[in-house]
Amino acid sequence: GTYIMLGLTAADFGTVLNNGTINVPSTYLHAGTALLVNNGTLSGTALILGQAPGGDNTLTNNGQITMTGATYMNHVTNTLVNNGTLVTDGLLNGHDVSSVSRIVNTGTITVGGWFYTSVASTAPAILDMNGGVMVNGHMEMTGNAASTINLNEGIITNTTLGLDGNATNKTIVVDNGVMYSGDDQTAGLDYLISIGLITGKGAKTPLSSYDGSYTKLYAIPEPAIIGALSLLGVALLRRK
Repeated sequence: GTYIMLGLTAADFGTVLNNGTINVPSTYLHAGTALLVNNGTLSGTALILGQAPGGDNTLTNNGQITMTGATYMNHVTNTLVNNGTLVTDGLLNGHDVSSVSRIVNTGTITVGGWFYTSVASTAPAILDMNGGVMVNGHMEMTGNAASTINLNEGIITNTTLGLDGNATNKTIVVDNGVMYSGDDQTAGLDYLISIGLITGKGAKTPLSSYDGSYTKLYAIPEPAIIGALSLLGVALLRRK
């Protein structure tokens, strides 16, 4: 086939449940309300959520998606839940000014080229790392579009990283997740920490460190909590 198109008009509702193999050049969750659940294999060139303004689009991947081109989170409300494996040459979150986009990952995402945390969206384009792994050729966090990365769990690894201290609407919240970026990015990350664009979740403190190859962004509990845990450990040892 040439393409799959779900929700042709704003009034339409389209659903596809794939438990087998689909190989088409393009898959569109178009202008209506669309739901695509992939438990099998979906492959092609382009994957576009919100091809035209309209309803809400949701893609849940429990299997394997492979795109030789880019994956776009485009118009209006789009949610991509990846519990399986997503391989794509590019990943463009918040691709349109109208985007309300969210990527939720517990699986494996591999972006061969650029991952844009947000291209044009005025509402934060969100990445929830709830586990799993994300590997990017380059992660771009520059420009005026809004984005939020929630490093709840899991690991992000970027070969290169683009940061912009003037991009005050791009934020990272670090909990138990970790982000590694090639080369020494500590100056840029520490600056974003100092101006509150990178924060720790709750009482945690975000930190960056460089090992000679990769810069690690992570968070630790506040000193008072660490001290309390240490005292608890001493008390338990004395009891024994």
